[in-house]
Amino acid sequence: MPSPDDWAKTFTDPCLCAAMLDRLAFGRDTIETGTNSYRRAQTRATQQA
Repeated sequence: MPSPDDWAKTFTDPCLCAAMLDRLAFGRDTIETGTNSYRRAQTRATQQA
């Protein structure tokens, strides 16, 4: 599954993409696990390389 940052490649209208993400995230609960995100760490490592 692509990350939300990559959704604009699939949904080519940036305004539509932003609206869809807003609707999906609105009123949702965030679950904090207290651990570091593996995906976030891998993304940062890739960007720094």
